[in-house]
Amino acid sequence: MPFELVKEMYDTLPFEKQNEVADFVFFLYTENNKSAQNKPKKNFPFDAFAGGMNYIAEDFDDTPEGFEDYI
Repeated sequence: MPFELVKEMYDTLPFEKQNEVADFVFFLYTENNKSAQNKPKKNFPFDAFAGGMNYIAEDFDDTPEGFEDYI
């Protein structure tokens, strides 16, 4: 929807409704900025797999001793 059409519709609204529109736009703006700021950082120094997985034991898929009843 072109901005000019939105502006025309906005201008026809009563003052109270214009305030609601402004509040909603502000809400959308702040929510959008929050989600951009909350993205996880990739350079976490204690990440166990940061350099890739180097070793998996040969018996990785075997059932651990004492857990046979649970599988």
